[in-house]
Amino acid sequence: MKIKLYLLLILISAYDLYAAEVKFYSINTIHSTSVRETFAVCKDKNGFIWSSAKTGILRLTEDHCRIYQLPYKTVDITFVKLACEASQLIAYTNNGQIFHYNELYDRFDLLADMRERLTNNYLTLSNIVIDPSGTLWIGSSEGLYHYKEGRLAPVWGLRYPIQHLFFTDRNTLFTPIPMRWLYGIQKHPTIPLSIKTNPNRPFRFPVAITTRKPGCSG
Repeated sequence: MKIKLYLLLILISAYDLYAAEVKFYSINTIHSTSVRETFAVCKDKNGFIWSSAKTGILRLTEDHCRIYQLPYKTVDITFVKLACEASQLIAYTNNGQIFHYNELYDRFDLLADMRERLTNNYLTLSNIVIDPSGTLWIGSSEGLYHYKEGRLAPVWGLRYPIQHLFFTDRNTLFTPIPMRWLYGIQKHPTIPLSIKTNPNRPFRFPVAITTRKPGCSG
């Protein structure tokens, strides 16, 4: 018992020592900026750190920072989030505006306005993730959509409000659906092969969408 107590004291002391060595710095103080209420932070393939706020997108390096303004079509926004994957950097708002960082012109351009595309002024976005092929998977109040090369399409069978999306590997996307259990396998992003439901089960960790074709890979 004494040995366990000694070990616990040593671990606590080591943790306190480590915590005392960690220092936090204010970007606003270092770079004389006034960024408030950051919603998301990500790191791109070039090593830049990006953070998003309603007032703009901040790009940060060791000795320099820059704030990019988004070309909003409407400004009734409550958040601006980021998605970074497959050499793409995406900023998106709760009211359906999606912006793409243009490396050539070093600016953010409007990629799509989902409310305008779907003629639905009440649609809200909650989450966007990007798969290795560069396809955007978009969780919204109207269900799950995917976007690539200018084409926006729904994922049929998933017309429930989508709050969270994440990849468990390069080909499998998960999302929770309240009061349903769904499992979908897809050969093609727009054509579900099968969707199984069990309404008798309460909230679960339910939807799995795989974009990988059946068969073995070498």
